[in-house]
Amino acid sequence: MKKAIDRRQFGIGAAAALAAGGRARAQSGQGGPLKIRVGWVVVPASTAPLVLEKKELLTHFGRSYVAEATRFEGTPPVITALAAGELDIGPLAFSSFGLAIQNAHMDDLRVICDEIQDGVPGHGSNEFMVRNDGPIKTVVDLKGNVLATNAMGSAVDIAGLEANRDYTVVEARFPPCARCWPKRKPI
Repeated sequence: MKKAIDRRQFGIGAAAALAAGGRARAQSGQGGPLKIRVGWVVVPASTAPLVLEKKELLTHFGRSYVAEATRFEGTPPVITALAAGELDIGPLAFSSFGLAIQNAHMDDLRVICDEIQDGVPGHGSNEFMVRNDGPIKTVVDLKGNVLATNAMGSAVDIAGLEANRDYTVVEARFPPCARCWPKRKPI
């Protein structure tokens, strides 16, 4: 397996990933560097696009491997890409990891890095935001409303209510930056 790639040298983590083992061994005999296809969703939770911008820090890049980063709207579409063999390493949220195993029957997933932990005191966390002057004060107040998520089944749409029963859900891209949002407070 040493011929394939030592992921510690690669330096890109993901919350969960499909091991590239068989494909890596097959490619290593083809003479060129191993091509690793890495998925990412949003920075800073996914660091793949940042790491790949500093190739001078990746001492084996171009010799034993090359990497290609692909952006996804959320972690559920990563499942499809992993299952189709179009991606080698991809971030999966806690909710997507379970879906990949149970629904996509991907029982050969390997966790290679824990890139983000939500809910750790003193660190960034997924927050649900509402307008300061709006009628919604708690999660229960969301019932009967239309809510947006980046991708159905992602970690950010797991809020304790049931979609299509308690609320209507639509998919929307992540906003470009937090400074663009109106003043909001966490619920």
